[in-house]
Amino acid sequence: MRPRHVLADASTAAAVTALALVAGFAAPASASSPSPWQPVHEQPFTQPAGVVCAFALHGDIVTDHVLVRTLQTYPDGSPQEQEFAGPLAIRFTNLSTGASVERNLTGIADFFYEPDGTIEGHGLGHIAIGIHAVNTSPPPGEYVITGSYTFVLRPDGTRDFTVQGGTAENLCDTLA
Repeated sequence: MRPRHVLADASTAAAVTALALVAGFAAPASASSPSPWQPVHEQPFTQPAGVVCAFALHGDIVTDHVLVRTLQTYPDGSPQEQEFAGPLAIRFTNLSTGASVERNLTGIADFFYEPDGTIEGHGLGHIAIGIHAVNTSPPPGEYVITGSYTFVLRPDGTRDFTVQGGTAENLCDTLA
């Protein structure tokens, strides 16, 4: 989850943060049974002003014990489906004002990697997803989602998510 909380996006340590991070994960060639759980470590990140928030947003990793396992692979050995689980907490800071909040991004999520570069996922718990300025709905922001959720991260930079029985906090509003 970079997907960060899993984080579902590289911009949110995560994500999704999730998630450009996980796309590069080397998977075993066999898809007959899940691979062993392996640690995935999020890295601190900074999003320049105007990418997800009007201000520059920084994320520091507070707790990171996320594990990943590959459930299915493509013939070339790259991941087709992965499962992420474990504790993750990130401190998000508005670099203009110094205001910060710490958010629990602990949860479990499945990521599905399409041949065109699209990442789809669903999970339960918490995740952070950076919605870039190219989006109109949902509007740009760094969202912390709590509950049951689904998301789509497209190669063109557009992203969508839905929350069932939970909440979505836009940290750009919280830290403004």
